[in-house]
Amino acid sequence: MLRRLYKAIANAIPTAEGAIQYAMQNSEVTINDSKCVVLGFGRCGKILAHRLKGLGANVYVEARSTKDLAFIEAYDYIPVPLEDLKKHLWKFDFIFNTIPVPILDAKHIDVCSLDSVYIELASPPGGIDLNYCATRGMHCIPAPSLPGKVAPKTAAKILYQGLEIIMHKRGERL
Repeated sequence: MLRRLYKAIANAIPTAEGAIQYAMQNSEVTINDSKCVVLGFGRCGKILAHRLKGLGANVYVEARSTKDLAFIEAYDYIPVPLEDLKKHLWKFDFIFNTIPVPILDAKHIDVCSLDSVYIELASPPGGIDLNYCATRGMHCIPAPSLPGKVAPKTAAKILYQGLEIIMHKRGERL
């Protein structure tokens, strides 16, 4: 359990940095002063929102739970309850999804700006209908396995540290 948790949290850092890198490479606007929404407030969502805020973005974060929405507001992000998401989608320069289930259907996609850059960080099936986005001309970037792609040395270090934790728990040494 500890090993998986450590690896998942540690991997969220290069995932967030890679997502921002992809956003910067695929947009004509800066992150600074942009409007970004992070869909989901789990490990990746929390770290990504923090990094975006540090770059001067106006950070909106979608969540379902009242507890998460309270934390989102306490961290000085703009909370967006899931049921209100469609009302806000038109305004975002960047949409980052961390939720591994479909969340944005055609009705949601239709209100998104065609200038928005959507970055899919979640595991399949992901949070959006990529085929519908393509027919609409929305810029969608699948971004699986970012730690190994954008920061391979860091990804290897995280795996090594996870291995050390396992071996230490078993009383073994490297």
